[in-house]
Amino acid sequence: MNRLQHPECHDDLLNYQFKRLFTLGGAPALRLCEGGYGVTRAQWQLLAKLVELGPVSATSVGRAAGMEQAKASRGITDLVQMGLVQRVPAERGNLLVATEEGQGMYAELFPQLVQINRRLMAVLDQAEADLLERTLAKLLAHALALYEDGGGVDARANRRQGGSRKVRARSPGVASGSGSKLQI
Repeated sequence: MNRLQHPECHDDLLNYQFKRLFTLGGAPALRLCEGGYGVTRAQWQLLAKLVELGPVSATSVGRAAGMEQAKASRGITDLVQMGLVQRVPAERGNLLVATEEGQGMYAELFPQLVQINRRLMAVLDQAEADLLERTLAKLLAHALALYEDGGGVDARANRRQGGSRKVRARSPGVASGSGSKLQI
């Protein structure tokens, strides 16, 4: 029986497996970004998207990076303060553009991240790498569809009103403020 399809414990959950891979496989990249260049993973992600996409709105770059609006906004503000990104007035608001310094960082850092990626992928032969690429694309498309549909979970944390702390304070299975059972 496939434990990813039929989890028996927390470690068998697909998201947990991806989280472990992300943490372990991404550690060298995280050390390089933060220790070598002084940018967080999220800041790097936004900068890379800006270099690759060209001038775009804050909303567009956040969406392209797959970030929540608040996290993207904080990251963009930091990148502007660091001189890696600038806001350029446009017809409808501002556009974000990587500065010369930001483009230089990308040109220097990206090839190093490619090498880290190659070392991680070296354990797979070409057929396995191709299968992984197709499988990840399929899972990502399905995850996006589930996300847009709510993922089969009716409960939502209202972070402005205490979020999960308020749910834990109530009896188990009761959503904050709704009085209805959580459906998991």
